Amino acid sequence: MCFYTDLPAVLVDSQINVTEERFGKRDIFFKEATGGTPVRRAVVRLFRGEIPGRLWYLILDYFRRGRFLMADKSKLGFEFPTGYFQVQKNKIAEFAAAVSQKDSINDIKNIYRDEETAKSDGYINIPIPLTFPTSFAFWTAGGIFGIIDEVGADVTKLLHSEEEYEYFAPICAGDKLTAKMRVAEMYERGKKERKGRYFEITVLVTEIFNEKNELVLRARTTFVER
Repeated sequence: MCFYTDLPAVLVDSQINVTEERFGKRDIFFKEATGGTPVRRAVVRLFRGEIPGRLWYLILDYFRRGRFLMADKSKLGFEFPTGYFQVQKNKIAEFAAAVSQKDSINDIKNIYRDEETAKSDGYINIPIPLTFPTSFAFWTAGGIFGIIDEVGADVTKLLHSEEEYEYFAPICAGDKLTAKMRVAEMYERGKKERKGRYFEITVLVTEIFNEKNELVLRARTTFVER
């Protein structure tokens, strides 16, 4: 069974925090296993039947993908469940206060809290700040962690690299929106054998439609996993 002795030390060493977080138990590999390298101790625990079924999945996943807990390339083109939501005035005001670092919504620009001011500027209602669609990810596709889990990425190795918005029409308070998200791109940069110089990149594209089924926004979200 030397097959298992080829398990890299990273399987044991760098994933302890992930193991603890996901399974609620530290030192799953090591407890009561003594002597030899970390890999050999892991093998001992394998044969004792002390490794949980979910952890077996992670080990098999390593061999299936050639890496441990990286984005699943078979998810390219995957379409997330369609999301539906309505833009609320109070959420616009809260977001504007947060990004402008104001203690109160009374301190933000009037256009983000006063309907008459917004209409005098040509909007049908209070408009959203340009970066407000960042919050849409928390309302669709199971939330941000649901998205990450679906593509099979390791949140401990993930960086939010880029966010891009292309507007086709204003989005205002009261708008009832439909969000359609898909995995648009998955590619690699660098060389696997160069530690710290290899990255896997996932690009999500979300299209937002209004009640008339008109495209009002296209967003591109880029994640980097290393």
